Amino acid sequence: MSVTFRGLTFGSTATGFVVPTLAQWRGALADYARELSGYFNLQTQPGSLYGIFIDLISAGVDIAGGNAFDVVGRTIFTAMQGVALDQFIADYMRRVVETPSTATVYVYGAPGSVVPAATAVRTSQVGVPFAFLGAVNLPAAPSVAYGIEVLNFAAGAQSGQLFKVVVDGTDADYVANNLDTGATVTAGLVASVNALLQTQTAFAGGVNPNNSRPTLIVTDLTGGGVFPLSVSGPVGTITAYVASSGATDPGAVLGPTYAPPQSLRYGEPVAGVQGYTNIVAAIPGRVRETDSQLRARYQVAQRGRGGASPDAITAIILSPVEVGGGGATFCSTEYNPTDDVDAANNLPHSVRIVIGEADDGAAAALALWHAKCGGDNTNGPTLYNVPDGGTPPATQPILIDRLTDLWIAADIQVTVGPDWPNVGNPLTQLRQDVVDYINALQPSTIGVRVVDLPISLFPNGVPRGVVTFLVRLGQSFVQGGPYIYQDYYPVPEPDAFLASISMSNRQKAKSQILDVTAVIV
Repeated sequence: MSVTFRGLTFGSTATGFVVPTLAQWRGALADYARELSGYFNLQTQPGSLYGIFIDLISAGVDIAGGNAFDVVGRTIFTAMQGVALDQFIADYMRRVVETPSTATVYVYGAPGSVVPAATAVRTSQVGVPFAFLGAVNLPAAPSVAYGIEVLNFAAGAQSGQLFKVVVDGTDADYVANNLDTGATVTAGLVASVNALLQTQTAFAGGVNPNNSRPTLIVTDLTGGGVFPLSVSGPVGTITAYVASSGATDPGAVLGPTYAPPQSLRYGEPVAGVQGYTNIVAAIPGRVRETDSQLRARYQVAQRGRGGASPDAITAIILSPVEVGGGGATFCSTEYNPTDDVDAANNLPHSVRIVIGEADDGAAAALALWHAKCGGDNTNGPTLYNVPDGGTPPATQPILIDRLTDLWIAADIQVTVGPDWPNVGNPLTQLRQDVVDYINALQPSTIGVRVVDLPISLFPNGVPRGVVTFLVRLGQSFVQGGPYIYQDYYPVPEPDAFLASISMSNRQKAKSQILDVTAVIV
C-alpha cells in the first residue's frame, strides 16, 4: 500500500518500497505551507522562521520514513517479491542472475571449410542448441588438430588388420582382433596415441550421427604448434580431416543445460564438414534466483552475521563477487570442531565448502579465507593460494571441494491401451522430460525418488491411454555406466516411496541415458 502527498509517493509500490528523500519532503512541505497560508511569496528558505519549522518537520518525517521501511520490511519480509525484496536486502547481498551455458566444440572436415557463426550444435536432433560465437575455419593441413573417422564394420574387422596413425613422425598403431568394431578400433588408436606421444593427445569423439563413424580427435598440447598427420588402414575404413575448435555463444543457451563429453554431435549441415564433438562437458549456466531462494539465503546470512558459522560461510560463498562473496551457484558447508578426523573425512578443526562444478574456485577460495576462523583448516582436493591481504603481501593455501557427478539411468516400461496418442512421439518427449527432471535436481540427502517423478512428469495426471507405468532407477559414478539397477516400481502407487537413490550434499544428479519402452495391449 502506498500514499501520495504533494506528488510524492510513500510506501509499497510495484517497483519496491518507496521512501522520499529529505530534500523531497522539504520541498513538498514548503509548497504545502504556501498553499495553506495563501501567501505564495511566503519565506520558506533555510534560516527563515517558517523554514526552520519546515526543516524540523521534514527531518522528523524522513526519520520516520526510514524506520517504517525497516519495520515494514521485517514485518512483511516473507511476502516481499521482486524489486521490493531486492531493495530491502541490497545492503547485504544481490540476487543471483541467470547465466548462460557454454561449450567448446571441435569441428572436423575438409581443409578450408568454414562453419558460419551462429551455426547450432545439439546433443540430439531436438536438443537445446549451442550456437557458435564466431565462424570456425578449418585450416589447410598441417593443423593443430585432426578428426579421424573409423567406419563401423558390417561383419567386423579381420584379425591382424593394421590401423595406423602417424603423428609428427611417430607411429601409433592398432592391430585389430577378429570382429573388432569401429568403436574398438577407435579406442585402440586413442590408447596408442596417448601412450606414445608427449606433445599430442587423442580423445574419443563419439559417433558422427550423420554417418555412424566413430571418431577420435588428435590435438596439440603445446598450444599453437602444428604437426603433420597421416592415417592408413584397410581400404575405406579410416580417414582423417583437419579440425578446429570454436566456443559457443554465451547468450545462446540461458540457464543450466548439460552436455557431457562427446554429446554435442548433431550440427547443422555445412559444406565440407564431416562432424562435430565436444571433448569436455559443457559448462552449465545458472537459473535466476527465485524470491523464495533469495529470502532463504538472506535468512541464512542473517543467522550467521558477524561470525564464521557454517550458515555464515555458506551465505558468503553464495554472495556475488562484487560484494566480497564467492559468486557460487551452490555451496554446502561442513564443519568439524573436534580434535579428530570426522566420519566425512574432514580434518580436525576444519571447514569444507562444496561448490558447483562450474563455479569459480579461486573466487570461492578467497571468500572462504576471509570468512573462516583464523585457525581452521580447510578440506578438499583442489588447492588455491589466495592473497591474505597482509603486509608484506603473502598467500595462504585454501582447499575446496566441488560437486561430483552421480549418473542416474531410468528404465521405464509403459503399457498403453487404444487411447494412447498416435500423433507425434510421446515416448521421446517422456524420455526428455525424465532427463530434464533428473538434471534439475539439487544436491540433497533426499536423493532421487520414483515417487517424485509423477509430480514433475504428469502435473495433470497420468496421460491418456497409459495402463501401467513402471520405473526402475540405476546409478553409476561414471557416465555411461555400468549402472546398478533397483527393482521396478509402479507409478504413482505408494510402493514407489521405497525406490530411491541416495545422494549427498557433495553430489549432483545427472542423466542422459534412459530406456523407455511401450507395450501396446
